[in-house]
Amino acid sequence: MIARLNFPLYIKKGKAGILTGNLYRNLHWATLAKAKKDYHEEVKNFVESLPKYNKLTIHYTLYFGNKRKRDIDNFTWALHKFLMDAMVEYEDIEDDHNEIVTGFSSHFGGYDNNKEDYVILEIEGEECESTDTRE
Repeated sequence: MIARLNFPLYIKKGKAGILTGNLYRNLHWATLAKAKKDYHEEVKNFVESLPKYNKLTIHYTLYFGNKRKRDIDNFTWALHKFLMDAMVEYEDIEDDHNEIVTGFSSHFGGYDNNKEDYVILEIEGEECESTDTRE
């Protein structure tokens, strides 16, 4: 499964920005809770369209709208955490522990000519045999 997603955003003093690992540790808990809730809503249709997985690995390719240097793992952290939590919430995976989410990778894909920030996501995994609810 391949998809294009936005980065998780936060809003502070009326301005939106991409939520990174560095910002996460310093933002107010209510700002973080809203950012997570908003991201779950944003990815809801995508996540609900996924099959149920027994195991999966995710590959992220990050694109940015400007040529500013970026620390890729800071951008991947919130993206991966929020997406895995959404997949658990919408029951695509039972949990996001290491026996189900066996790995992930993150790569810089380049700069977008349209000045947009986004992620290309590829999921490789072992799908559940049945689409019935887990027991």
